[in-house]
Amino acid sequence: MKLSTTERNIYALMLVFIVLVSVTLVIPNFISPQRQVLKETIRTEEQLEMLQIEEQLDETFSSQESIHNLYEEKGFLVAILALGLLLGGLALFVGFILSVIFIISKLRGKEMLKPLRDLEPVRWGVPDIFKIAILFFTAFYLVNILELICRQAGILAETSSKNLLMIFSTSFLDIAAFCFIAYFVIIKYRQGWAALGLSIKNWLRGVFLGITGYVTILPLFLLIVFLITRVSDYFGYQPPVHPLVNIFFKEGNPFILGGVIVLAVLVAPVIEEIVFRGFIYSALKKRTGVTLAIIVTSALFALLHMSIFSFLPIFFLGIVLAYFYEKTNLLISSITLHVIHNSLLISMILLVRGIIT
Repeated sequence: MKLSTTERNIYALMLVFIVLVSVTLVIPNFISPQRQVLKETIRTEEQLEMLQIEEQLDETFSSQESIHNLYEEKGFLVAILALGLLLGGLALFVGFILSVIFIISKLRGKEMLKPLRDLEPVRWGVPDIFKIAILFFTAFYLVNILELICRQAGILAETSSKNLLMIFSTSFLDIAAFCFIAYFVIIKYRQGWAALGLSIKNWLRGVFLGITGYVTILPLFLLIVFLITRVSDYFGYQPPVHPLVNIFFKEGNPFILGGVIVLAVLVAPVIEEIVFRGFIYSALKKRTGVTLAIIVTSALFALLHMSIFSFLPIFFLGIVLAYFYEKTNLLISSITLHVIHNSLLISMILLVRGIIT
């Protein structure tokens, strides 16, 4: 579908805005020596804080007496930790068996995942991905300009204020991404939510496949994380602390913590699956085919998280999520798998926070 003159002018203006902001604010701020020194200082402080957390954990579990004291003070958390370790070990064992079964089935030419519904051909294409990107980065830069104004005005002096703005900006961008895609799919191309893989048909089976799928990939995922950690240690590379870790260990407001949990566990998986698997992957598959579309979508998904250390694990996770959507034609399976992954990460952070504080 060709753009009208007005639409072309609007997209051109937004693209100029993105370039101007990048040239005048983002790039100079990113490469300036003062910025680099500040980032290195903050990173060093965060790494020192993580070392203190690790030392506290080592001290907590260093002897039977310290474990006994922990049990007396926080018996409920210790019980949850023990249950989590037990279930984690069981999940690894079951996941290894399921992985072997999956590999054998693939070698025999059998497919374990079956389509749960018929998927209608999508009408949007690769050019629409670029249009969505222009719209999103325009919204992203507008939010960042607002944040910069708040910082200059001294509104973000306290940690809670910064975290509250983070919740606001993240929520706004998630809603914006959802609205942009809804406009293209429903209004512009007159297709329903089913074109994005959103359907209640066989949804319960899709949830079950998402759960079993995560258990299946868990051993390989943890192996990738372990190998990357070993390689990082060998080269002396200390990965930056994840922003969520800082929030959960420094934020004391329960409402802000609750908002962050909802965003990380529910909102982010749903929006990201709609964007990457439902919209971007479907458009790329029309142009490049399944394999290349999965690779490109997974790479974009990993780049979104802006971490060299976690690129490969997230890239692998993206491949699995796209594969599940391709085979089931139902986005709920990918959403379920994504929700479980984020939930486990947040649960681990909260458990550690509860034990050492």
